[in-house]
Amino acid sequence: MKQLPSDVLSGPADDMTIDARFLASRLGVTEDTLKRAMRNGHMAGRLERGDGADAGRLRVTFGNGQWSWSAVMEPDGRCYEVDAPPPTATVGQSGGARPGRRRSKRLRATYAKPAARRLNIIRVLVRSLLIFIAGRNRVVDGGFITRTLKPVVPGITVDQVHRALSILMHEDERHERPFISALVRRRTAVKAWPGFIDTARRCRRWQGGSGVAETTAFWKHELGEAMAFYARR
Repeated sequence: MKQLPSDVLSGPADDMTIDARFLASRLGVTEDTLKRAMRNGHMAGRLERGDGADAGRLRVTFGNGQWSWSAVMEPDGRCYEVDAPPPTATVGQSGGARPGRRRSKRLRATYAKPAARRLNIIRVLVRSLLIFIAGRNRVVDGGFITRTLKPVVPGITVDQVHRALSILMHEDERHERPFISALVRRRTAVKAWPGFIDTARRCRRWQGGSGVAETTAFWKHELGEAMAFYARR
């Protein structure tokens, strides 16, 4: 299997984006042809979640009757290009058929615009920075992340950092990891950054109310879990 660059697939599983230029090259068509197929509904995407020994793995397939391309995403977020599966295949190490129950859903094939590619780069950089921060037993705010990444990503904003943090939470939920985004707090108060609780609720990890005391307690619990998990990495 060939490992894919980190910016080929991005976003949470329910709203995954693929770089159209990369996909067109793999399918042997022009970007215009691919874009037209997406717009006309002639290009379909399918996401399959692994069961049993393959739990936590995802396989994404794009194609139609003439073209097809497939990749497997491992629980740690790495992606590998694999042979496109036959209709009855399930997620497997080699991309071939395996026995077991298949759970699939339709994907919205999304044309990757420059803004989406930029957000994916920010997502990767934010995760790397937070792993570094965890190793030093620190908590930071969105402004710190923005200032740190600005030399690498000119024009980056706090809002873009918060969007990347939300995407990271969906990734961590999918792979059953602690929320690395819990390492980020508000600048002026000892509580989670804006968006943490709402995203945790969408991830179904937080089912409580919106009171300050209970949401802060939840965030501190997630912070402890994240610190213990990521400081070892």
